[in-house]
Amino acid sequence: MANSDDIAILSTAAYFDLFQFPLTPGEAHRFLFTPSRSSYSAVLNMLESGTLPVRRTSGYVYARGSELSIKDRLRRYGCAHAKFRRAVRFARLLSRLPFVRMIGVCNSLAYCNARRESDIDLFVIARRNGTWLARLFVVALLSLMRVRPGQRGYENTICTSFFVDEDHCDLSSFSLDAKDVYLPQWAASMYPIYDAGGYYDRFWSANSSLLANISNAYPVVPHPHLYASHRPFVRLLFEFLLFPFSGFSEWIQRKKFTHTIKQLLNHDTCVCVREGVLKFHTNDRRHLFSKEHAERLNSLLRYV
Repeated sequence: MANSDDIAILSTAAYFDLFQFPLTPGEAHRFLFTPSRSSYSAVLNMLESGTLPVRRTSGYVYARGSELSIKDRLRRYGCAHAKFRRAVRFARLLSRLPFVRMIGVCNSLAYCNARRESDIDLFVIARRNGTWLARLFVVALLSLMRVRPGQRGYENTICTSFFVDEDHCDLSSFSLDAKDVYLPQWAASMYPIYDAGGYYDRFWSANSSLLANISNAYPVVPHPHLYASHRPFVRLLFEFLLFPFSGFSEWIQRKKFTHTIKQLLNHDTCVCVREGVLKFHTNDRRHLFSKEHAERLNSLLRYV
């Protein structure tokens, strides 16, 4: 019979198997699905006990029955490094736009698990009541540079489909249910590449309930070479002058909504437009991930 620690490790391995991502022991500890904190040595001892259906190859951990390639992970790491550098270059531009306060790399790139054709997905925190204006300037600049998805092809395009303002950083309302495995890991893995001052910490604090089941997780300290750093003092005057046009910027952007966005708008947690939040995930696969994760976990528990 599996105990809670066994289930936590197997659940974590099963989740990352979905993304063909073998874990280092440190990553297994950091992203462990557990509501109570555990030490790295305790996790390492469980991985080395030989009683769980997990394999260790060249220092990486993955679930039994998974044919995960360490070489594939290392190759994707090389792709991710190039994409990270590109993300930071664009962050240095986007961070100078009015109303932008924080930019974070998310999804597969945050894990350094990017394929050559993967988009560079960015999450943006805007100034209070500034989501529409921040999105207008960000999307306009990326469109002019022809780097949005669908403009230049399928490699290294910049996708900015999730904006919140500083008062609406709590993402717990977007959870599918109490068993949503994707969103907590998405939040825990986010890599800040620009912060105007304390906004990433505010994001982390606001999502404490969302991260409760990944209690070993900790905020990312970005590498200095993968970070755009400056404060928005000069922009404050421009923001003061532009703020009265927030309603007009919302009207313009709503007019540009695609048929798909209009169909999905506010029906569930995929596409949401509400106070302080602009979320346009038209291909939200969290239901699929949750189903596949549960099936994979159940298959592993049969070996315990």
